[in-house]
Amino acid sequence: MWHPGSGGIELSRKYSVQVRIYLLNVFFERRLGVAKVICVTGRDWKKFIAEWLRIEKHRMHFSRVEGNLLFYSYPQPKDNYASIALRKDVFFLRPILIRGGFEYWTLASFERDRLVEMPSIPKKIGSRAQMKLLSIRQQQPNLFMSAAAGMLSPNQLEAFEAAVETGYYEYPRRTDLETLAKRMHISKSTLREHLRRAEAKLMPAAANQISLR
Repeated sequence: MWHPGSGGIELSRKYSVQVRIYLLNVFFERRLGVAKVICVTGRDWKKFIAEWLRIEKHRMHFSRVEGNLLFYSYPQPKDNYASIALRKDVFFLRPILIRGGFEYWTLASFERDRLVEMPSIPKKIGSRAQMKLLSIRQQQPNLFMSAAAGMLSPNQLEAFEAAVETGYYEYPRRTDLETLAKRMHISKSTLREHLRRAEAKLMPAAANQISLR
């Protein structure tokens, strides 16, 4: 997804970052508004947040920075590009990811045709946004979402995704650290450190998500 006037998209070309956007709430003060938090990771996260705040400050109701998290709210324009996905039978399954000058949306629907037609909607509603369907598949939705995933460093994320993909976390395991390290062209000790640091961030978040206390 690309759309004009997005400070986040333009800054993601300028800085080495990954940005995840989470919708927190909607509210009504004379008109509809939305509250969100963005989680910025990567070498330039501080520069990204500072410049993004400078660019977008004029339209915010509220903003607060907590580390690499930016909480903010703003009135929702009637012609906002997000209206492309505002359909009663289309759902966001993951946070919006901004990287390298584009937004990546993970959408779901019980009707395949609703997803297939998504790239044609911007033109139909007169939007200048451009959307491309990268992949589509049928699967059981996984609704475990946490900002902790955005807290992983690029090396930790790469190691964790490779471990999941190759069956390291399956029982019984389909691979071991030594084999996976060779595949990734890093030492076994480095891989172990990446995974342990990733797990240290993900496991508390997982426990918090499933806890009823």
